[in-house]
Parts: sequence; C-alpha cells; structure tokens
Amino acid sequence: MLDSFVEEVRELKNAGLSIKAIRDQMRVAAPKVREALVRAGLTSEQARSRVWQSGQIEQLKGFIALGWNTKQIAEAMSLTPNAIKRKAQKLGLSLAVKHEPKEPKAQRKAKVKIAEAEIIPIGPLNDFPEDKGCRWIIGDVLAGEWQCCGHPSAKDRSYCEHHLGRSL
Repeated sequence: MLDSFVEEVRELKNAGLSIKAIRDQMRVAAPKVREALVRAGLTSEQARSRVWQSGQIEQLKGFIALGWNTKQIAEAMSLTPNAIKRKAQKLGLSLAVKHEPKEPKAQRKAKVKIAEAEIIPIGPLNDFPEDKGCRWIIGDVLAGEWQCCGHPSAKDRSYCEHHLGRSL
C-alpha cells in the first residue's frame, strides 16, 4: 500500500499537472515529487513528462489547422513553444513556419536613430500635465540638460510605443 503523499502526487500527475505545478501546490521539492511518482510505479521518464489532456490535443490540432505558428499556439495554450513543437512532432503534425524576412541590421539601427532624433522639447517633468505624451528622458538629468520624448504615449502608459518597447 502506497502512503497518502504518493497517492496524492499520482492523482495530481494523472490530472495533467506538471512536476512544477505539483511542487508548487504541495509545497515540496521537485525531487521529492519525482521520487513519489517513481514509487507510485511510473518510470523516471513518465514522471518527468507532462500529461496532455485529450482536450488540449484537440485544441492543438485546431490551432495547427488554422495555420497558427508555434509561438501563437504556445501563448494561447499557456505552454512553451518547445512543448508545442515536441507534442506536434510526437503526433506527426506539421507546424506553420513563420517566414518574415528580417530587415538588415543597419536599417533597424537607422530607424532607432531617426526615432530618437525626433525629440519634442517639453521641459522639466513637473511642468507638464499627464497628457503631454511620452516621458522618456533624453539627455543628462544631473546637468539639467534633458528633455522628454513627447510623442503621443501608448494607452495607459507613460511612454510612446518605441520607448515602451525599450523599457521592457
């Protein structure tokens, strides 16, 4: 007879939870979870693998049929792109490949330089109201020689789209 901890771990794994999710839910170390799964009769490979539910497999097939790429499917299913690729490969499914040619690096750098050159001087941060635009500071704040970008800010943000992307 298996102890209650091992039984509970096995039930959670059968419900489709990953070792990490079981670890977080039961507040135990991952090696303890793997050990309990092996004691419950799973091989070490089965213990490490993630169990896909039939609904998730059907959802994956549907996204592939719609032509979604790996990244889109991963985001929609809250999984990693590698998990999507591995499962599709095991099922013999072909994933859509996103073919977007990249701009040459020199052109991408030129766009950034142009964007930073288009500065609208506004003045000190305390002198303008909330709706004056992007608050990305350009220049030397300590020397008092600075200004804000001033482009229209992204919705509910302090920065424009360009500087918001740089701040993340």
